[in-house]
Amino acid sequence: ADAGLRGAVTGGAQMDGFIDLFTKIIVDAGMDEGYIFRKRQLELPGFFRPTKEWDLVVVKDGHFITAVEAKSQVGLKLL
Repeated sequence: ADAGLRGAVTGGAQMDGFIDLFTKIIVDAGMDEGYIFRKRQLELPGFFRPTKEWDLVVVKDGHFITAVEAKSQVGLKLL
């Protein structure tokens, strides 16, 4: 179990709306949805580790286009 407020940001589903929006923007820019991968195990080699999981990956004709990871954070509220 997550301590404190961490549980509010570790569930994963709270960022789905942003991934939906990113997908729509990419499609509206002319990319066919068949090249957009999401909601699957999307792992690519990473700079700091052998593999990195992503929320959205676009690959067209074998060419990497982009990868997106959506993160939410909980912290102190600034006044």
